[in-house]
Amino acid sequence: MRAPSVLAAAGLLFFKFCRKRLNDREQGKQYQANLKAWDRYSKEHPEKFLDRQDLLTDFFYGYASKFESKLFFGGAPLTAASNACEVIALYNSLVALSINRPFPELLRVFSGKGICAHGLFGTDPAKIRDYALSLGLDVKEFKGRHIEELLRSDDDSPAYIFTSFNKGCSPFSMIHTLCVTRSKDGFIRHNDYAGSKTYPTLEEAIYGYNNSLSRCIYVLSLNSR
Repeated sequence: MRAPSVLAAAGLLFFKFCRKRLNDREQGKQYQANLKAWDRYSKEHPEKFLDRQDLLTDFFYGYASKFESKLFFGGAPLTAASNACEVIALYNSLVALSINRPFPELLRVFSGKGICAHGLFGTDPAKIRDYALSLGLDVKEFKGRHIEELLRSDDDSPAYIFTSFNKGCSPFSMIHTLCVTRSKDGFIRHNDYAGSKTYPTLEEAIYGYNNSLSRCIYVLSLNSR
């Protein structure tokens, strides 16, 4: 279900105000490591879409101190497996639109603009929108109660990106961002912890995330012009 508009706005403002880019040296270092990881990953996983974020432990996206690692990630090192869901959603959307942007390239782009708290809180969804616009895509944005306008419309975009609180309207449940692609059989939700399944309607694909316990705050529709 959607979250109240005030809460949706507050959640999006949080991302905006905690944006903190990596310095150029760290960006370059992580990019080189991610290129090597991508070469290995692509050979082992030739699938079109990135549907298993938990497999991305060899990719770097930001950094965490020992205290931050213990506080937020149970002492595990910070990798794309923990914080890159927005970038993964964008990657999957671009694949659906037949636009080739290697995953390491996208990680590098958002390391410089959009990464939040040097990676602790993922990526600002508004920066995902800005990047899609920079590619010349037709991008429509829906927040809070306005998400219903999309679901009632005859929008026929091949790809969507949505951001939801994982459980209820609680920010403490954390946020997950996913891609939904249109297929001949319905709508496929990618990088879902429960598996990438097909749903008969866009509404079910978005609001049904996490057994419908989630609360959607933001949706982008993406299409070629």
